Amino acid sequence: MSLSKLIKAKLKADGLTTAQAAKKAGITAITFKAVTAGTSVPNSRSLSKYASFLGISLEEAQKLAGDRKGKGMKRGPKPGKKAKVAKAPKGAAKRGRPPGKAKAAKAAKPAKAAKRGRPPGKAKAAKRGRPPGKAKR
Repeated sequence: MSLSKLIKAKLKADGLTTAQAAKKAGITAITFKAVTAGTSVPNSRSLSKYASFLGISLEEAQKLAGDRKGKGMKRGPKPGKKAKVAKAPKGAAKRGRPPGKAKAAKAAKPAKAAKRGRPPGKAKAAKRGRPPGKAKR
């Protein structure tokens, strides 16, 4: 029997939903549903929570859950092995600037202190809305 089947049997016996059971076990509902569906294997920290929820020992829960081989973060190649480099399909365009097409240099502008606010000589724009003195009819 697997851990997911044991959890499903416990839910059915207790008449709990997965969300209620997750709250009772102290595990997030999303993770609990994934383990119940069999798409995820719990890590060592949460495995003890599943064991106490099911009323079994931690060792028994580890046997039922199986190993986490291939689960979790993907890491780089193992020491002593070269990393595989993906090659572009034959005839595929390369990314980036084509050779011989150097980026054009921008024209140098004289250094000038930047001023904040409205440039001199520009009047403040008129307010929108009804002009003063015009009453609403």
